[in-house]
Amino acid sequence: MKYIANIVTKSNAYKFNNFIKICKNYFEVDKTIPTLIVGVENANIFVSEGYDNKRPDYVFRQIDNNVFWTFSTMEKRSDNEHDVEKFKKHIIKELKTKINYTFLNVLTFSKTRMKDFVSFLKSGKGNICYYVTDTMLYIAFDDKVWGVSLDDCEYIGVKKDKIINKIKKVTDNIISDKRFLTENDKNFFQNDDILMAAMFSYARS
Repeated sequence: MKYIANIVTKSNAYKFNNFIKICKNYFEVDKTIPTLIVGVENANIFVSEGYDNKRPDYVFRQIDNNVFWTFSTMEKRSDNEHDVEKFKKHIIKELKTKINYTFLNVLTFSKTRMKDFVSFLKSGKGNICYYVTDTMLYIAFDDKVWGVSLDDCEYIGVKKDKIINKIKKVTDNIISDKRFLTENDKNFFQNDDILMAAMFSYARS
């Protein structure tokens, strides 16, 4: 599992999807992804551990570009709810910046390149994941996602069912629905198929 954000809290109420890492203290935090600290006490401890001569701002409530804090619901519920929603939007913004998406236009492929592409799909190499919708095949690995129009494949004589069946023969890392995500997950990721493909890859990493 690859996480997309940290939340520093002693409560279980903030795990709004399976890709959020719940941390008890500063030392458990993955510094490469966004962080939300819940509660004044946690914010003070976090700042004292990682930042010299700095105190949490009670109005701005942002420690650096990727680290935020908020009051607990017991301290200030309205501020907490506002800050949590703001943090969710920040996570999505960071994900969309981080994930490198490329559309592969098979209509412009030469016969040799198309043959190489099909061979690549049949190989099932590494931890590459395949996410299929009615019209698209998304190929995801780490922070990279490639999209292929299955309708375009049909147009040039490569049957979509044949492509999917060949992939299924060489790997289990293929899914054609969103059941690996909860309804909360789907709403959180805005039903964005590119993000869904990346999350499938994150879940299998």
